[in-house]
Amino acid sequence: MNNKKKFIIIGIIIFTVILVSIPLYSTYKKSQMNKLIDITNKFFEEYVKKGKESYAKDNMNATYKATEIKIVAGDKNEFVGQVYFEIDIDVNGERDYTSTERTMRIKKMDKDEYKVVDEGNSVTIDGLKSVNYSNKDKDKELLNKTKEELDSLEFKKVAGIYYSIEWDGIKLSYDKKKTWVDVPIPNEYALSNCSKDKNNMYLKENTYYISHKKTAFISTNESDILITISDDKGKSWNKVTLENAYQGGELFIGFSSNDVGYCTTTTDTAMGKQYNYIYVTKDGGKSWNEIGNTNEVYSRVVTGIGFLDDKIGFVGFRYESENNPTVYRTDNAGVTWEKLEIHLPYEYASDYATPRTPKFKNDKGILPVNLRDNNKTIYFISDDKGKIWEYSSNINE
Repeated sequence: MNNKKKFIIIGIIIFTVILVSIPLYSTYKKSQMNKLIDITNKFFEEYVKKGKESYAKDNMNATYKATEIKIVAGDKNEFVGQVYFEIDIDVNGERDYTSTERTMRIKKMDKDEYKVVDEGNSVTIDGLKSVNYSNKDKDKELLNKTKEELDSLEFKKVAGIYYSIEWDGIKLSYDKKKTWVDVPIPNEYALSNCSKDKNNMYLKENTYYISHKKTAFISTNESDILITISDDKGKSWNKVTLENAYQGGELFIGFSSNDVGYCTTTTDTAMGKQYNYIYVTKDGGKSWNEIGNTNEVYSRVVTGIGFLDDKIGFVGFRYESENNPTVYRTDNAGVTWEKLEIHLPYEYASDYATPRTPKFKNDKGILPVNLRDNNKTIYFISDDKGKIWEYSSNINE
């Protein structure tokens, strides 16, 4: 082998090693930064514990919530960590809600032992290399992947599906308008599914669920509730009537699988008060059983409802005196309900939130929340079947 070929082979080997090393080094650096994030959070938790104890001495209850943790500068030997957090202080029923930050310079003392050597406004990054790594960077890929997966599922459900409202009823196309099928809802019921915006007729949100595997409508004739379902793209339909079930308000229907679904009726709103009545099916809509509702724990205007399965469900409500998203969760088919602690992020803390229907894939979910003043939708993420929801700035629209 001549020298020229040797140099070419050596060059290829060096280039290959560099290509392999770059992602490995990047992964290593991320791992190091994530470890520093965890260390910063540990010291922040100690700070929170002392803060709670201090407030408790004055008969006040303080709730701390970290919204972002940053490594500003440094490395594993010494670094500056910064925690942005929110405090909700309860003073005899009066709430004081604010957002602030805590900066700490942390130094490695021995092996894996670390110590806070400076904290507060006096902290500098002197002698340290700027980093600016956030725990949101750590979560960003997972959050975006979750939303992409859920959006992809939703898109596949409705790709090529269209509806049309004609004088003789509602029609559906499952093949990009090549063919149409009639939805056999009598006119006296179908009127409850339809609304008019200027010169356009459209289906009322929440009164239908249309996908390639399941199609369902909930309708009323101002007395009975009619549920109309197809599992074969409109070739055949099953109808179930809930007699004397209409309560005068909005209607909701949806499915979390081919077998498990829910429907809800609500009363007219009076002085901001509204009752809801929830039904669940476990046989694809052939039969429906009324389960528990939120009427005894919270009876306000329903804006979103969804079920992960036949037991775990959520009801969201329009903002009232509290501007944060108001969502109640059940894990026993409505026997009991728990109000979830969901807070608007600091930049939207003065806005008013309207939660909509959450979407789930296994344990992971996304909760859309409409903001009144900012006129936009923001999203909260859950990876524990909707017990805890965290705001994600990465998937705003």
